[in-house]
Amino acid sequence: MEQILLYVTMSFAILGLGFLTSVPTYGKEDKSLNAQVTVPNDTEISVGPLYHSNIGKVTSIKILNVTGFPRTEVSFTENGTMMGIGYVTNIGTFLETNKSDKTISGQGKGIITTTDGDLVMWTSYDLGQINSDKNEKYRGIIFFDAVSKGKLDFLNNTVGLYTSDVGSNGSSLRQIWQWK
Repeated sequence: MEQILLYVTMSFAILGLGFLTSVPTYGKEDKSLNAQVTVPNDTEISVGPLYHSNIGKVTSIKILNVTGFPRTEVSFTENGTMMGIGYVTNIGTFLETNKSDKTISGQGKGIITTTDGDLVMWTSYDLGQINSDKNEKYRGIIFFDAVSKGKLDFLNNTVGLYTSDVGSNGSSLRQIWQWK
């Protein structure tokens, strides 16, 4: 039952990300970045990303299963910017299942840390699509759990929605919006 609830929540969250496709990208001069967007069920998602990775890189890939649907373990590291915080580092690992229709489902865990050593742990679930250039585009939901008091404590028990682009060379860019 818990897994069904998770899939239903993910579906609504990922549907909500579809409404963000026309949102201005991070860093562009646009007064609408501080506005709120309303998605189904009157759920608000910040238009300006809470987090934006500046540089990201896949650091390792481990093959777990090659029969049926291939499963891999993919680790990454990102340097990014967190709204109201500044520079942060995001590290994580995803267990991914590659489907025959060029989609990928993933479950990840990781940690975002500030330059002062404050940290927040996260768990996420996403769906990805591989395009003809072998680049991957993911949309997902992320759950935050702050383990100590500090700059990232405001994320404790909050939820975000994200997009992530992974190039065929292993480079990655991610944006996270806060789901309020």
